[in-house]
Amino acid sequence: MSRPAPFLVVGDLSGASAGVRFTVEPDERHHLRRVLRVADGDAVVATDGNGRSASAVVRGDDVELVDDVVVSEGPRPRVTVWQALPKGRKVDDVARVLTELAIDELVIVAAHRSVADRTDRAERMQARIDAVVRAAARQSRNPRLPSVRGPAAVSDLSSSAGACVLIADPAADTALDATVIGPDARPEDVVVAIGPEGGWDEAERDHLLSLGGRLVRLGDTILRTEHAAAAAVAAVSALTYRWQPQPAGT
Repeated sequence: MSRPAPFLVVGDLSGASAGVRFTVEPDERHHLRRVLRVADGDAVVATDGNGRSASAVVRGDDVELVDDVVVSEGPRPRVTVWQALPKGRKVDDVARVLTELAIDELVIVAAHRSVADRTDRAERMQARIDAVVRAAARQSRNPRLPSVRGPAAVSDLSSSAGACVLIADPAADTALDATVIGPDARPEDVVVAIGPEGGWDEAERDHLLSLGGRLVRLGDTILRTEHAAAAAVAAVSALTYRWQPQPAGT
């Protein structure tokens, strides 16, 4: 069985057509040449991270489109994760797996009880996570890169009208199951709020509840903060049929 054509992120594909070339960024080129051993003339799939992709071939430091651009609709409902900043570089793991799960937005939250590395400046963390997201999209063949922002204060968080805001809490009376969210009453937007190891403080929880948030339990065990988001997104995706194939267009 032949392996699928390698997936790589290039520039904006809107309006592009067969014959158009894009220069491959150094990190993508290194992965193609040194890791995947791709040679000139080999087939690849080029994507711009905004849902547009096209078949292409490698031409030196470029890729040349050989087919029309296809636009894939993102999964529905739209999913945003508010992730309290975990210790060290665990946030990289969070960004990686959430990209693989095809979320739409990741907001890193500086909660009161977050244990952050004071030397890890926001700009440096953002650049590192952007690289992690690109690599994860390439590996998982996800044509849509989630937007990533933060660290943000809890008080600055807001949700769209009608959004379903789920606040993960191991002490919640209600479990995250079909009684909370499902295909029959599927919202357009779902927000999953994951607190730090010590949990949200009272003011933070009050703010999340004021946004229409609902406390939910992710099973009967206690998950680490860097694992809880993946568990919640997977549950939401299954309960809302978010993993059903999405239509594609041009």
